Amino acid sequence: MPGFAKLFSTIITSSVWSARDKVRIMWITVLAIADANGYVSASVPGLADIARMSVEDAQAAVDELCAPDPFSRSKEHEGRRLIPCEGGWLIVNYRKYREHRDSGDRRQQNREAQQRWRERQRKAEKPRPDKRKAPAKNGKFDLDSTEFKLAQLLFDLIRERKPDHKPPNLQSWAKDIDLMIRRDHRAPERIRQVMEWAQHDTIPRGNGFCWANNILSASKLREKFDRLELDMGTSVPAESLTHDATDEELERLSAQMRPRP
Repeated sequence: MPGFAKLFSTIITSSVWSARDKVRIMWITVLAIADANGYVSASVPGLADIARMSVEDAQAAVDELCAPDPFSRSKEHEGRRLIPCEGGWLIVNYRKYREHRDSGDRRQQNREAQQRWRERQRKAEKPRPDKRKAPAKNGKFDLDSTEFKLAQLLFDLIRERKPDHKPPNLQSWAKDIDLMIRRDHRAPERIRQVMEWAQHDTIPRGNGFCWANNILSASKLREKFDRLELDMGTSVPAESLTHDATDEELERLSAQMRPRP
C-alpha cells in the first residue's frame, strides 16, 4: 500500500547524515517503506532492489544501521537505528517521531480550518429585511422563517461533507430551532455561528472525536449547544444569549443565510 513518510529537518544534522552515501540511501529507503508502527517487512536483496544498490552494499548499509552509534542523539539501544526482528527490521523511535508529526499536522490543519471559517464570516453579504415568521396553525414553519432557514443551513453544511446524506424532516428540525430561540433564549445569529463552527470542526482529536461527525441534527445541536460554545473558546456576551432577536439581528442573519450566486 502506498504510504507517506515525513522527514524531519533534523535529519541533516544527525550522525547518520555523515555516513556513507549507501547508508543514507538505505536509511531513507526503510523510512519510506515502513508501516505505521515502524516495521520494515523486507529482505536484504529486496531492499537492495528498491534502493538501487548491490546486495553486498545493501547488507553493509543495514549492518551499519543496526550497529551502535556513539554519536547518535538518541541513546536508546545504544544509538542503533534498526533492530532485526522476524521478517525484517524495526525502526527505533519510529512511533515517537510519528506521534510528534501527527500532533504538528493536527495543529496546522486546525489553524487552516479556523482560518477558512473566519474568512467565511467576513464574506457575509449586506443585510436585507427578512423577519422571522411564526409557524402556521398546522404547526409547520414557513419556508422563509428563520427557524426553517437555520434548519436548512444545518443540512446544507452537513451535505457539503456528505452529499448523499439522507434528507431529514426539516420541519422537525425547525421546531428544535424554534425551541432554542423561544425556550433556551438563543439568539438566531449565535445559533448560526455555533452551527457553522461545529460543522467545520472536522479534525479528529486524540480519541478520534470531532464535532462535525456528532452534530447531525437540530436536536443534537440543541442538546450540545453549551458544550459547543465552550469548545469554540470565544466569549459570549450575556445579552446575546438571553434576549429575543431584534429585527436588525434577523435581517443580518437572513442575509448571511441566503444562497450565494
